[in-house]
Amino acid sequence: MKLSERLAKIADIIPDGARVADIGTDHGLLPIYLAESGKARHVILSDINAGPLEKALLNIASYAKGGQLEALKNPHSLMPKVVEKKGLFAKLTGKKTYSIEQPDSEWDVRCGDGLSTFTAGEVDVCVVAGMGGRTIRGILEADPEKTASVKLFILQPRTEEGMLRAWLRETGWGFYRDCLVREGTALCQIIAVVPPEKATHVGSIEEEERKRLEEEKKLKDGPIAPWAVTPNVEDVIPSEDASPKKKPLTEELTDLCEILEWDVSPLWILEKDPLAAEYLQRSLIKQNGILDALKDARTPESAAKTDRVGKKDGALKRLLEIVR
Repeated sequence: MKLSERLAKIADIIPDGARVADIGTDHGLLPIYLAESGKARHVILSDINAGPLEKALLNIASYAKGGQLEALKNPHSLMPKVVEKKGLFAKLTGKKTYSIEQPDSEWDVRCGDGLSTFTAGEVDVCVVAGMGGRTIRGILEADPEKTASVKLFILQPRTEEGMLRAWLRETGWGFYRDCLVREGTALCQIIAVVPPEKATHVGSIEEEERKRLEEEKKLKDGPIAPWAVTPNVEDVIPSEDASPKKKPLTEELTDLCEILEWDVSPLWILEKDPLAAEYLQRSLIKQNGILDALKDARTPESAAKTDRVGKKDGALKRLLEIVR
């Protein structure tokens, strides 16, 4: 089966041999691909609603080698039975969780909210894609112990990407990947991060970059290696002019991305992401449109907004200079 560019990029980031949970799996195409290609040694298809899981089960029948092909003639033969879980968690929290009964299927399909569908230590890599940034943050915050048990999260927010990225930085997550991918006419952001409990505190772009490279090296040495940081930043990022008149590139990138409220990632620039210039140019056109709309406004609020948008406009132009 052939994945979309967005899903293919997510699949590429996942280390070989990982146990993967796809939260909000919807159609289930990513975990089906991971299982059928042998890239993952176990996959969990998880969604809060039974409807998407029914769709995923039909896709298993269509695409998976072990799928029940007769279900194509009788799709309802693959419809799951949703069963409410009766356990200690439900008693203590008052929250209802559900499981999918699919006795004739070897696929691990689970129904429940966020990370509630798996136990701590059961998953190496957790994919949370296609949701708003605020929703993704809520999922990561809901159960700190469960979140800390996962080695790598691959996040693909549809909205509020800057808010999510800023929160991840502020709360000490380690950045393993941060990149762009095309999906139709849209440019989507993919953020792969390590939980704070497994990451050295991220206080600067230099730390993020040297940590990312070390994690990449460790992953090449074994399927899911421990996470740690290492080389000196000089080994990773070329040194800049030491003159006090010129800021180091990494410090300037931090300042510019803060002005842009982290809607732009400094790692796109450091990693020379091939879509970075296009994303910046699109953002610049959007900011110019806002400035034009504010030209005739005379209120204090509009003056403050014009100032903010003007600073963003300048930051985007400077980033385009760096990229080009």
